[in-house]
Amino acid sequence: MDTMKVNQKQKEYYLEQGYWGHETLLDRFLRTVERFPDREYVVDDRGNRYTYRQMDEAASKVAAFLRKQGVLPGDAVSFQLPIWSEFVVVTIACFMTGAVAHPIAMSYEEKELIRSMNLTESKVYFGPSFFHKTDYASRILAVRERIPSLSCVVIVGGEKPEAGGVLAFEEILDRWDAKTGRTDTEHAETESGRTGEDLALILCTSGTTSGTKGVLLTHNNIRYSEEVFTRELGLTCEDIMFMPAPLNHATGFHHGLITPMLIGAKVVLQQKYRCREAIDLMNRERCTFSMGATPFIYDILRELENGGGELPFLKLYLCGGAPVPGYMVQKAWSFGILLCEVYGSTESVPHVFVRPDEALELNGTTSGRPMEGVEIRVVDDEGNDVPPGVPGEELSRGPNVFVGYLKDKKITDGALDDDGWFHSGDLCVR
Repeated sequence: MDTMKVNQKQKEYYLEQGYWGHETLLDRFLRTVERFPDREYVVDDRGNRYTYRQMDEAASKVAAFLRKQGVLPGDAVSFQLPIWSEFVVVTIACFMTGAVAHPIAMSYEEKELIRSMNLTESKVYFGPSFFHKTDYASRILAVRERIPSLSCVVIVGGEKPEAGGVLAFEEILDRWDAKTGRTDTEHAETESGRTGEDLALILCTSGTTSGTKGVLLTHNNIRYSEEVFTRELGLTCEDIMFMPAPLNHATGFHHGLITPMLIGAKVVLQQKYRCREAIDLMNRERCTFSMGATPFIYDILRELENGGGELPFLKLYLCGGAPVPGYMVQKAWSFGILLCEVYGSTESVPHVFVRPDEALELNGTTSGRPMEGVEIRVVDDEGNDVPPGVPGEELSRGPNVFVGYLKDKKITDGALDDDGWFHSGDLCVR
């Protein structure tokens, strides 16, 4: 992987403050498994349910398989999966092998697959056979010869194509032994040898300057972001999240997958968002909070208003991607839901948000304030700080900020300066 860009002074400060450490996301997952083995972790609307122990067992099998494919710590594993529980299994398996998770958007076609997987030098690809009118199996097989690093394709669900180097996901879960690789082979440790400073994730984001960019995030980046976010929202292991957003985006990955894992909570996944079905699913699973783009909650509130019903268990909705008008805050509260705006980006997940106890008073007038450990500046075209009330570019610096773009030093240096500030390109007013 690329050399990461980290300001040494900031690194020492984050370590000194305890913001960063040696723990990986695998360490945190295993700790939660130990504390809450029989609590449910992931439920999806296809009927799959995993407790933390069951997730540990399934991911261990996939991790053993990855090792047999030659995946080493620091290697990338690509997966193009819908909002399914298998997405989580593969992610945890990556943590177990020390691999860097590389989730790919479902919208990626042949050209993007070739580019992104050659950029990451991925050894294994996981994808569905067929999903939402698209034949993903045929698509990956059509380009696999143009991705020299790719040794194996794993098809999740549906018919597996008859081709060499292609496995069904179910075969891995049925035939692989978590401790021994295959039933009669040598012992395979569930230990990655990684630390908090190592890369954990590559998230793809579209930029105006160079198309798709690979955002590099370490275990420390993600762990810090979600630990503080979770604490400041007052979430506990009793909370249940509803996640309808794609898991290959920062919202879905960080808040849908990592947040519950850190506290032993549960996440409920909906593979394709449908408003009335979402309401029924949230009520059936007793979801207490959710997060997604503003249109999600707009649709839900409109459906409740026009079609009837209620969400008696949902107490908190975190809203990102667009401003939240005051009338929506009030309408949400009429159904007992606190609507809190969140601001961030893939490179700086999230760093400003409205706390639940402030939501009604602020009433959509602000995106909130920074979380602990995160600094914000608002600057003019020359990089000088502007006074409150004057528009300027938003800059953020903190333990959550990414460490560069994959194999692109020029664009990294343009967005992440030597002092550790991320230049968002977004205009804001303090």
